[in-house]
Amino acid sequence: ISATTANVVNSGTISVNGFSARAIRAFGDANVTNSGVISGTVAGTAWDPKASDLIVIGDYGYFAADDGFHGRELWVVDLVRESECSLAMDIAPGHGSSNPRKMMERPHGGFVFAATTPESGEELWFGSSPDGANQSLKMVKDILPGPMGSEPEPVASTSTMVLFYATTLASGRELWCTTGTSQQQTALVKDLYPGVDGSAPERPRIYAVADTVYVVAISDASRGCVLFRYDFADNTLREIGDVGEDATPRGTTNEKVFMANTDDEHGYELWTYDENERSLSMIADLWPGPNGSYPSEFGAWSGGVLFRAQTGELGIELWSSDGSRTGTTLVLDINPGRGDSDPNSFVFMDNQIFFRAKDEEYGRELWVTDGTAAGTERVCD
Repeated sequence: ISATTANVVNSGTISVNGFSARAIRAFGDANVTNSGVISGTVAGTAWDPKASDLIVIGDYGYFAADDGFHGRELWVVDLVRESECSLAMDIAPGHGSSNPRKMMERPHGGFVFAATTPESGEELWFGSSPDGANQSLKMVKDILPGPMGSEPEPVASTSTMVLFYATTLASGRELWCTTGTSQQQTALVKDLYPGVDGSAPERPRIYAVADTVYVVAISDASRGCVLFRYDFADNTLREIGDVGEDATPRGTTNEKVFMANTDDEHGYELWTYDENERSLSMIADLWPGPNGSYPSEFGAWSGGVLFRAQTGELGIELWSSDGSRTGTTLVLDINPGRGDSDPNSFVFMDNQIFFRAKDEEYGRELWVTDGTAAGTERVCD
């Protein structure tokens, strides 16, 4: 398992004698995608029945667990040598718990996570294992001084920065950025909704590509959600336009950002923001009228994107788009008729995409596609 190829998306439970590297490997083999974070539960017969928030960085696996003596803390295991697990650090000393969670890999090594101490509340921390022997763990910055804590939530990373939401008394909940190693290099990106209310929507909607970030934020009480583009390379923020409250930028190809968005006439349909023309527009009304096809699970693919969408005649099926109306087509009606095949959990490997889908005859199975109808088939029953 590597940090760039493993992600457990189910919440199954396995029983082991304590926690070993072999157990974490078994856990990691359950169901994998490509976003780099492992989450779920592991049942240990010896001490903690609910180890969670696992992340694999290089040869090491980190996770939260309670051994009955230190509270819920951060633990580490060497996955190559398959050693026994050890306490990375008793962040909240004694029987108290720091509850490490929301772990995210840092672009230049190590990872960030949220952890709680009595003195600082829940703040952002950084962890690394440079030589496999000495665990380096430290608080990145006490953003909201005192025991309240800023409740950080890592949401994305660029080539140089980790992006996270945090709350302060002066600005409310806003988007912050950090290199992960220095409080001097940790700062508020922009107070998009000036004052204490904060611009963060109920569900974070942010998409990062290289040094560019697309983020949906609430700019004021009357206007609602707005799509912004922030470029870390030249430190510029540009407003793109109004979007729906569920609009979520996802796939990017050919200088276009794909998303589900809505307007007064249509439900949520396929839209793009064209960086060259600086225009935000709907590509195709896949389900005409106010219902909306709700496209989602975008992935860049061969000059375009693959995604799932719903129509009244076909149900939820696999589609592709090159960013034009004529180039937006159904890949295959996997479950013929109005029944859903519900394609999801896309894994991009070389020139193919593996995903889960279902039909009436075989139920939910593993499928693969090369983006064409002829190249889309069930892997096995």
